[in-house]
Amino acid sequence: MTLSNLLCQKCCNKKDYITAAIGKWYLDWGWSYIRKQDAPLGAAPNNFDWHKAIENGPTAHGFDYSFGDNVINFPPYVWIKNNRVTQIPDTMVPYGKIKKEKCVIERAQ
Repeated sequence: MTLSNLLCQKCCNKKDYITAAIGKWYLDWGWSYIRKQDAPLGAAPNNFDWHKAIENGPTAHGFDYSFGDNVINFPPYVWIKNNRVTQIPDTMVPYGKIKKEKCVIERAQ
C-alpha cells in the first residue's frame, strides 16, 4: 500500500472539498532537497537553502494547503506553510539547551 492510498485527501478532492493538513507531518519532509550540496551533516541553519520548497510535504501528497512543523523534538525548528518555511532560521539551539517552562493558557473572558 502506498502513502497516497493511506491519506483521505484524495477522496475529499474527488468530491471538490478543499483539503488542509494542519500540525505535525511525520511522513518525512524532504530536507535533503534543500540541503546545500557541500554542507556537512547536521541541522545548522547555514546548511540549507531556505528559499527552496521542501519536497514530500502534505501538498506533494494532494493536500491543497498545509501549515505545521516537522517532528518538534529535532531541528530544524521551523514553521512550514505549503512546503516553505515561514521564517528563515538564523540560530541553532541544541536540543538539550531548550528551556522547559510551564505553559499557562488563559481562557478568554
